Amino acid sequence: MFIIEIANLKIQIINKYKYLRLLCKDYIIDSSSFDFSVSVTDEEIIEESKVNPIKQSNPYLESICIYRKIAYNVLKYDAFLIHGSAIKIDNNAYLFCAKSGIGKTTHTMNLKTLLGDKLTFINGDKPIIRIINNTPTVFGSPWCGKENYGSNTFAPLKAIVFLERSEENIINETSKKEITKKLLKQILVPSDVTKLDKTFDLLNKTLDNVKLFNLKCTKELDSAKISYDAIKNCF
Repeated sequence: MFIIEIANLKIQIINKYKYLRLLCKDYIIDSSSFDFSVSVTDEEIIEESKVNPIKQSNPYLESICIYRKIAYNVLKYDAFLIHGSAIKIDNNAYLFCAKSGIGKTTHTMNLKTLLGDKLTFINGDKPIIRIINNTPTVFGSPWCGKENYGSNTFAPLKAIVFLERSEENIINETSKKEITKKLLKQILVPSDVTKLDKTFDLLNKTLDNVKLFNLKCTKELDSAKISYDAIKNCF
């Protein structure tokens, strides 16, 4: 059992396996109080193994179940989980989303190559967005993808870019209606109606307060130049 801090929230984790503590080591805090507590049962781990397409160890499956429960609990604090690669440039956050396999990680790595130390990864896979004083803010978490691109940091979100694969590099501002359709498959959708409504409300508030782009791109470094030229105007 230990306590971590994510999105300015103190979360008690009651774990069964050592893997979870190791995963969360950069987020563990010394505290006797917490905002909420999460744990999973053996039965929940078994159920997770049935729906996971790749055979995984119980410690890994526990971590997946724990993060899902964290994601459901943070909704009460105006925060939600989204599938995307979040980066920080000059103390502002930018989120890149795409269908699985399109190459959002490749694109953000190209941006890293282009910008060097000017760019920090917040979370390369599943960041948390929390609305604070009407400002969407992106927070890192231990669950940051197989590449482990992430850090215990945060920044106000300035833009969301949705990637599509193409033979040429073109970026344009897009509408809230258009990007909402694409992002619905990138958020964790709760089965509980109340939680579902809250998730949609938070996504809606986020989209109202950031720039929105659609990027058709190759996997080459030139795509990062096109992307950066667009988002840097959001600073």
